[in-house]
Amino acid sequence: MISDFVLKHSLKKSAEQKSKQLEKNRAHFNKSLHERRANFSKSTPITTNESTQREKRLRKRVQKELNGKEKKLEQNKQVIREQRQRLKENEETIAKLQQERWETKQQLSQIQGLEDELNQKDVTIKEEKAKRILAEQTIQQLQLEYEHTKRKTGANKLAQLSNQVKQLKQSNQSLRRQVENHDLLSRQKYGDLEQEVRKLHKELQIYRQRENRIQKNPMYLMRYMQQYITSDYLPDLLELVEDFITMENLHHFYRGQHNLFYLLMRRVNLLHYHSKNNKKRYRLRHSKNTNEMMRLGYLSCENNRWLFVDVTKNGQTNTYPVTRNVSNEELVIDRPVKAFLHQEGVTVTKCFQLESAFSNKQPIKKKPVKSTAQEREYLWLGNFTVLVIGSRFMNEYKYRLQKHGCLVELHNPYEQSFEVLKGKIKRAEIILVCERHIPHSIWDYVDKNQPFVSVLQQDSKDLISTFTYITLQRCELI
Repeated sequence: MISDFVLKHSLKKSAEQKSKQLEKNRAHFNKSLHERRANFSKSTPITTNESTQREKRLRKRVQKELNGKEKKLEQNKQVIREQRQRLKENEETIAKLQQERWETKQQLSQIQGLEDELNQKDVTIKEEKAKRILAEQTIQQLQLEYEHTKRKTGANKLAQLSNQVKQLKQSNQSLRRQVENHDLLSRQKYGDLEQEVRKLHKELQIYRQRENRIQKNPMYLMRYMQQYITSDYLPDLLELVEDFITMENLHHFYRGQHNLFYLLMRRVNLLHYHSKNNKKRYRLRHSKNTNEMMRLGYLSCENNRWLFVDVTKNGQTNTYPVTRNVSNEELVIDRPVKAFLHQEGVTVTKCFQLESAFSNKQPIKKKPVKSTAQEREYLWLGNFTVLVIGSRFMNEYKYRLQKHGCLVELHNPYEQSFEVLKGKIKRAEIILVCERHIPHSIWDYVDKNQPFVSVLQQDSKDLISTFTYITLQRCELI
């Protein structure tokens, strides 16, 4: 610190000395010039030519000296600027050294704190050693006491036997009292039986009332079974349903093209796959969507041009222009459709309705106008468990899927842990992922290549319904 101050002071002093020397040189030059002019005026008269030539030579000499002095002056100025720049750099280095000195002081204080902690830990270790020695001493003392008590066991056994004899005598007396009071005990017992009989009569009345309700309204039995039936009664229930199957009611046991029990078997197979930690991909054994030309997707409209978004294969989306519509229905934005793929584009062969026939949705290119007079009724898809992963408009999507009859679970990856997500995946039959508002780390837990997983690059309430329908169709659950 002192050397820096001395260096700074010496640089400042040298700069001042140089400036003073320059001023002295300038004054000396002016004085010599004035003397030459005076001597020239006092000298003997000469001719005009000689005087002019002499004056020119003097001017050239003076000009050379002046130019030399100016060069020296510029050089001195340059040296002063360099000295000032060095002085500034030295000041910056001084500031950096001061900062490093302060940091070293802080580190030194931290080291001293750590040394204090080490000293304190040494003290605690010494205390623990003292406690351990004391504990060993107490253990030795207890061993001595235990050996001393062993010697007294003989006398203690006699005392215990005498206490047992006393207890047996007391129990014998209590048994005699119970025998004497046998009549009183029997009366108490029959009184309890009478109370049980009364309770049974009350339960019998309740069952009779339920039987009368079932005779008047058979749907009361269905509601009762939904509340109280368990998995233990399923075999008997299936036998009962099997006895009631006839040609007239056979259509009730089919959902679309598949038998209802086949769809239940597929759901059980899918949930069984979720419950295990499988690393292999889930495969569909009898997939009806194996034709490469027939595709599943939904419609969109850009610049008055209909487009078909192909989502037949999960994890891949392709867009094709719609060239023809042979479904005999008007095209609607975001409606699920089936199309035939060819070189020019696709031909729409079937449009799937997600609303009831008497719904007031207008099939036009623009967004449908909501009517307050009549509430929409949506297509019943079934009580499938649907997991929706995202962070925006989740309650609206849940409300829409509940109108389709689905059981909806939501997961916000920004607020809930991934351990919770694993449990939800095991319970879900299909999974919808809103890709616009999720973190990229979600794909470490969800396999987008699985057929029961759909990725929504754009999401809305209508697209949520559409992707739910297409995913169920892809997995052949409907």
